[in-house]
Amino acid sequence: MTLPSGHSLIAKLNALLTEVLITHSSFFFYVFIVAVLSFFLSFFLSFFLSFILSYFRSYFLSYFFLSFFLYFLLSFLFLRFFLSFFLTFFFLSFIVYFCCTSVYFSSFFLSISYALFSCFFLFIILFTVTSTFPPYFSLFFFFFTIRFDSSSTFSS
Repeated sequence: MTLPSGHSLIAKLNALLTEVLITHSSFFFYVFIVAVLSFFLSFFLSFFLSFILSYFRSYFLSYFFLSFFLYFLLSFLFLRFFLSFFLTFFFLSFIVYFCCTSVYFSSFFLSISYALFSCFFLFIILFTVTSTFPPYFSLFFFFFTIRFDSSSTFSS
């Protein structure tokens, strides 16, 4: 199996994305609505719980608890169906969340270290709980997904 050249690879990716978006347009619209709702849900829940826990001056407990709580809340609701979309908006909400709550810390480096520590445990839980990869990988884009299977256009 040889790899296609750059232009044909881009053309095949474009054709594949167009086919997926056309044939699954209602599915993508539903997933987009659910992902946007999960983004706001995770952001407001994390901000609210962080405010409660920071009142008791337990910053490490707030980051550690929110990492596990929001992951289990959002992933087990739509496991194997919307997991990649949830992860995309989930990590975006965590980026916004950690940037907003870095004010609580004396240094921004400490906030980023907690963010990386939490995301490390999220990846461990993700690949431990799910036995197989979800069918759609969002590749950290908003709307474009590629389905990897045996009937893909990449097979020669």
